Amino acid sequence: TLEERIRERTDALEASNETLRETNERLSQSETLRRQMISDISHDLRTPLTSIHGYIEAVLEGVVKEEDVPRYLSIARDRCLQVNHLIQDLLDLSKLDERYGSVQMELMSLLDLAQSLARKYELDIHRAGLRFRFLLDETLQRLLEVDFDSFAPEKELFLNVDPRRIDQVFGNLISNAIRHTVSGGAITLRVTLCADAIGTPIAPLDESAEVDDSVAGAQPPLATHVRFVVADTGSGIAPTHLPHVFERFYKVDRARTRESGGSGLGLAISQAIIERHGGTITVESQLGRGTAFTIILPIAAAVAL
Repeated sequence: TLEERIRERTDALEASNETLRETNERLSQSETLRRQMISDISHDLRTPLTSIHGYIEAVLEGVVKEEDVPRYLSIARDRCLQVNHLIQDLLDLSKLDERYGSVQMELMSLLDLAQSLARKYELDIHRAGLRFRFLLDETLQRLLEVDFDSFAPEKELFLNVDPRRIDQVFGNLISNAIRHTVSGGAITLRVTLCADAIGTPIAPLDESAEVDDSVAGAQPPLATHVRFVVADTGSGIAPTHLPHVFERFYKVDRARTRESGGSGLGLAISQAIIERHGGTITVESQLGRGTAFTIILPIAAAVAL
């Protein structure tokens, strides 16, 4: 009937208007983010460049005592490195955004990756006066028959990763954990096999249990993903900041980030890298108790346990 056609047309127009409104909102948000990003880039470039100009000018005008010249030049050099770091981070993000030439995937054993991370960062953590804990879940220990001295497994799992990019992610997470954890605290790297992409853990193997082969459709559990958790006992992140930590140029503590030479892009780059690997990265934190970043990556081929 005519009334039905009018109602259908009205519903279609309302749906079209809603879609247009959502598109306009996204465009507005995108423009706001673009302007904020330009402002942040300008600020993060201007601050060190102003500092470099001031130190060099002081040296050239003879204001600085001769014995202090090396110290002033050293500070200027550090500021140059800070600018270079920012530019490199921007280039990394650009490549990741364009999905062009930013990752070089290869098969890597899970044990090799765990070994590399544990051994590479353990010394840095200890030098900072912190304790380091490297934990594998029970299922993973049994499956790989881990010897913590030789790392010699009889069976391996493989991930399809870019080792350099994955190391970049964990390097950023662990350096952040070191920076925000006082001496005497602890940093933990925990590795767990999962049954799905949301990180559902696999129950520990019970080798003594009898298996009923007569049960129709009975299948051994499959390990399809692996979960890495980098946790610290540091200062934590306030709830108001937590939803924004992966945003570009977002800095929870701008003064501390500026002193350490951070660009505010590290976590945004880490998220982009993990997503390029088909994984996810999330964060949980409590003020005064610490922060935990969770990365879930797919296993190259599901393994029946």
